[in-house]
Amino acid sequence: DVELLEEFALASRSLHGEVAYSHALVACSSSCRIASKDKDAARFIRAAFQHAVDHKLRARLAVINLSSLRLHMATGDWVAARTVLLNESQFPIAEDDEHTRAEWDFCEGRVSLEEGDVQGAEAAVAKLEIVPQSYSANRNAACLALMLRIQLARGNRLDAIRPLVRDLESTHKINRDIGNQDFETHALFLGLSALGEEERGLDMLKE
Repeated sequence: DVELLEEFALASRSLHGEVAYSHALVACSSSCRIASKDKDAARFIRAAFQHAVDHKLRARLAVINLSSLRLHMATGDWVAARTVLLNESQFPIAEDDEHTRAEWDFCEGRVSLEEGDVQGAEAAVAKLEIVPQSYSANRNAACLALMLRIQLARGNRLDAIRPLVRDLESTHKINRDIGNQDFETHALFLGLSALGEEERGLDMLKE
């Protein structure tokens, strides 16, 4: 309910101030993105960006920019996503903000993969080193899926992709009821098929 989201954002502002309102606008945009309300998601992001500029909340701009990037990825607008990535210097990520940096590097890898730049995707994933244990199941699945897609694109041996497939399958069972899992599900299906387990992959898709 978009109207309820708007009430939530305004309540956050009245109870906790402008910074809370900024966080609420981004949360509203994420909710709309997951629910495939793309226009509403974009509207909330524009409002968050303008609000941050008007109130000189420069520290918020990098996170808002990341939310915009996620929305472009969700809608498959890879040209717009690349434009956001190229303009990173306008909204620099704070050095101590490891969470946003890791998310940004993941997005860089994902966009590069969609552009067919496997080397660029690999370079972005290398910055992640390993999937942080502190990540949520959702972020774990996304990172594992990206790593798996790169391995598949490289044509690496089955013994190299098997651990990624098993880890992704295990994580997918935890978070598959969350919206916006197309990329992770597709990667898992491709991985299972590469291992000769296409029937299991089809069963997973049906579920």
